[in-house]
Amino acid sequence: MMGIVLTRFQKKLGYDDLFDALRSQDISQISLDDAAALKSILPSSQEYKDAEWFRSRQPNYEQDAKVKINPPEAFVLKALDEPNLEYIVDAFIFHFQYESETQKLVDSFKRIRNACEQLRSDDNIKSLFGLILQVGNLMNYEYGNSARGFQRNASGAAGFRIQSLTRLKDVKSKDGKVTLMHFLIELIENQTPELLDLPEKYQELHELRHLNTNELTHQQRELRLNYDRLLNYKPKKCDRFAVFKAEVIAPLLEKVFEQLQKVDDEVNAMKAAWNDLAGYFGEEMDETGAFTSRPEEVFNTLDFFFHLMKDTAIQYRKEQERIAKQNDIQASTSTAGPPPPRPLPSPSPLSLRDQLLQDIRDRAKVMMPIATEPAEVAREKISGKSQECSECGLPIAECDCCF
Repeated sequence: MMGIVLTRFQKKLGYDDLFDALRSQDISQISLDDAAALKSILPSSQEYKDAEWFRSRQPNYEQDAKVKINPPEAFVLKALDEPNLEYIVDAFIFHFQYESETQKLVDSFKRIRNACEQLRSDDNIKSLFGLILQVGNLMNYEYGNSARGFQRNASGAAGFRIQSLTRLKDVKSKDGKVTLMHFLIELIENQTPELLDLPEKYQELHELRHLNTNELTHQQRELRLNYDRLLNYKPKKCDRFAVFKAEVIAPLLEKVFEQLQKVDDEVNAMKAAWNDLAGYFGEEMDETGAFTSRPEEVFNTLDFFFHLMKDTAIQYRKEQERIAKQNDIQASTSTAGPPPPRPLPSPSPLSLRDQLLQDIRDRAKVMMPIATEPAEVAREKISGKSQECSECGLPIAECDCCF
């Protein structure tokens, strides 16, 4: 392994030139890949001990023609003259990685922060969620049955969980053709059509949902740890190292500190924006007061909902176009010739909104009278059974024998 890696340098650099290029951080002589490969073959402590033992026995091995040294052994012997070689290689790699890594973190945290602030301040998001809340209260309290014994609730729910948005497609009419999402789209189309532009406005959520904030924070900590290792390193005795630290490491650490400070500032700004949005959305907290969900989880839910909203709006408009064409065809055929025979009267087709409301009202008509009767009688009616009085033969709810 060591011999294969060393062939990368033997044609263009000797070992002395290689170590000088590492100390001077000369990227023109050594690439980042070269440095990473070199780090993988750095001598172990045992190899250093073996090399010291050999040099103590053969101090003039370089001038002795009888002593044959292969490239890996020559590399280990030369590394004895640079006791801080591992630190120098780490500094080289860190020098040419930190800037791109810190900038990537700054950009990622900034994108998350901007999305949180945009969602928090968008009046159209507020209007959309308010409309969804009204629809939910309409179903659960206005026409339907609440969770507490079919009793009406005058005020309704004060809010809903963001995760509930993904279940709008699961609430369907009797025939299964109309969902609560269809109902919502029709309301938006008729009342506030500008809300249908929200899916296009928040397309970036599809990418942001893949930004794992835990992983990004871990990368931030790793950069800070690498910085601390370089800053607090205790060098092995070497005259050249003092010059290397003053001319190369000190200016490098100063630049790195400035970049890490930018990352820290952006992380704090992102956390503040997320806490504001999470509180606005009513996300749950743990016992420490921290929100249990993460930004990417909310982004994922909203992205799914906006895609569903967009697809349903397309379906709704196609259906409206189909109905309009059908009406045009009927109108043209009625004026082209003699009037056709008068058809039997048929109920006019209901809109999506009316279909869903009719289903809710039908359910309310069945359930609400039951809720006003004794619990035993109500249970019998719900189950479709009714016990008869053994004396008069009438249903127990109607006879007077048992009272």
